[in-house]
Amino acid sequence: KGKFENIKIAGMVTVVPKRIQENSEYEKWLGGKRVRKQAKLIGIERRHRAEEGHSASDLCIEAANSLLSKLNWNRDTVDYLILVTQTPDFEYPSTSFYIHKELGLSKECVVFDVNLGCSGFTSGLQIICSMLQNAGKRGILLTGDVEYRTKEQLQKPEYVESASDDMLFGQAASATAFEKAVSSPICFSQNSDGTRYRAIMHERGGDFTYLDGQEIFNFAMNEVAESVGNFKKYFSIQDEEVDYYVFHQAQKLILDTVADICEIETDKNLFSLKDYGNTSSSSIPLTLCANLNEFKNREKINVFMCGFGIGLSWSNVYMELKSSSIYPVEISKWREKGKCSDA
Repeated sequence: KGKFENIKIAGMVTVVPKRIQENSEYEKWLGGKRVRKQAKLIGIERRHRAEEGHSASDLCIEAANSLLSKLNWNRDTVDYLILVTQTPDFEYPSTSFYIHKELGLSKECVVFDVNLGCSGFTSGLQIICSMLQNAGKRGILLTGDVEYRTKEQLQKPEYVESASDDMLFGQAASATAFEKAVSSPICFSQNSDGTRYRAIMHERGGDFTYLDGQEIFNFAMNEVAESVGNFKKYFSIQDEEVDYYVFHQAQKLILDTVADICEIETDKNLFSLKDYGNTSSSSIPLTLCANLNEFKNREKINVFMCGFGIGLSWSNVYMELKSSSIYPVEISKWREKGKCSDA
């Protein structure tokens, strides 16, 4: 646990693929009754999904270009570019080097990837703030995951077993700009439990991700929920001081149960599940961007963010955000690999 001083979020942009996939489409694999029951349980009706060839880097580049344009930042002033992804474009080098090239950033910019999923935004925030606390003035945190199912994969018998898990996941990328400036402290905590690394796993060369739903549910009910109360107690944060809570959008049952344990008021808990699903490391910024209308008329909001999942890992952040720094969700203009058009 700790605090970062005089670092603020200057801007946040989230981009989603144009194609929308309704969860009702899964009836051909799972049957109508099971799909309706699953959709009610997870709270997801539809998700944005990428077309074949549309990568996480494509979405991240769009988000970063949009953000830099909105902030009118000189690209030579960006000191750090960190990409949080589990679906890089290639094994090596880090995909962030390719994005660095496409964005035209300075050779003095520090660049690397972080292999994290659901806790990726709050963990990435801590990484970039730690670096800014010691050197540099500006940094951009990118988060994004894109996993595309080929026709060959969809025809495999084992896909039926993973299809209900597949209904959870949407795709998105976010770009968040950080800079040194006079601001309120950012409170943070970070935790890891490698003994449960198998709870969410995609083996090298494998077609599908393994999810132990019961293990993840127990983890959320215990460690994650407990960490929220411990965090608020440690930093003497009163519930009335928190304007909004933004949890990683795992699925409805988990979020509802954690909120109930933590006694979080319904109107303080922001969601994006219904229309976007679980978007991995982008779920927290996506939720903020998708709910902009809730707070756009307020100059500032105090936000409690909680990321949790793969690893297993969980991290909390409490900070002040200017409403003007959050932008509405954008739809990708991607047409084909390497090209982005307004047409």
